Amino acid sequence: MDEEDELIHLEQDRQYVNQLAQDLVGKRFAFEDGDSIEVIQVKTRGPEQHFVTFHIQQGPGIARKMVMAADEFLGTYGHLFGRDE
Repeated sequence: MDEEDELIHLEQDRQYVNQLAQDLVGKRFAFEDGDSIEVIQVKTRGPEQHFVTFHIQQGPGIARKMVMAADEFLGTYGHLFGRDE
């Protein structure tokens, strides 16, 4: 891959993360029993290494902060946020 192709790929990667963040950050899904998932951050830690940070609230008490690879998060919870991928 030459330098120009690499720059194009990096720009596409950046756009993907920005769109993902726009679609998910601040969104919250509440289940019927009151438990919830709220996305608080989408972060890049290297080329094509995107992570979603979210809170899981189960019952009364303090929410658990979780971090998951973006692809895994979308595969597991994406349908709850309208992201069926």
